[in-house]
Amino acid sequence: MTRRTLACGVALILIVGTLAACSSPPSLPPRTLSLELSEFSITPGAFAARVGEPLTFKVVNTGVLEHNVSISDSSGKEWVLQSVKPGQTTELLLQPSSAGQWAIICTLPGHTMAGMTASMMVDP
Repeated sequence: MTRRTLACGVALILIVGTLAACSSPPSLPPRTLSLELSEFSITPGAFAARVGEPLTFKVVNTGVLEHNVSISDSSGKEWVLQSVKPGQTTELLLQPSSAGQWAIICTLPGHTMAGMTASMMVDP
């Protein structure tokens, strides 16, 4: 093997390795999570997800009052806000962009204080 052939082989390995490192990580499959709203709770109270995971929240309001769902990241930035009338079912789409503890609450006056909270731990 000549020195030039060896150098070309090493260069090719470096290029392939660099391209592999630059490629995006494999995408996560979409997942559906059920969320139930009632007076005055959000069930279940905790979820786990990963950064970049496509999530569909299937939200049903089993209560007699209108509620809403607000989902905020760990910095407090709200990503989703949707009202849900009594007996209504809706779907919310979210793909978490950062790791940390995300808050899921009903923002109607007094509802959060009455217990309408849940959380979602988003791992890297």
